[in-house]
Amino acid sequence: MTLPANARLETAKRTVGVEMNLTGQFERLLREATGIALQHRIRKWNGRPMTVDEVVAAALVIHRESRPEVLLTHGV
Repeated sequence: MTLPANARLETAKRTVGVEMNLTGQFERLLREATGIALQHRIRKWNGRPMTVDEVVAAALVIHRESRPEVLLTHGV
């Protein structure tokens, strides 16, 4: 049985939002629609695409240091 998205988010040990903008538009929309606030964020807003390596490195920083936000700045 698959749990609804809300139940999965509510029971998650750690939630991380990954967005391509500075203001966290999707994270805000998610919070408004579900009442669930994500604990951590990975954001990039310089107009360059995210790479898998960048996202993995940022996720490791969040995991190791419990930082609330990691901003990606490198280009491709």
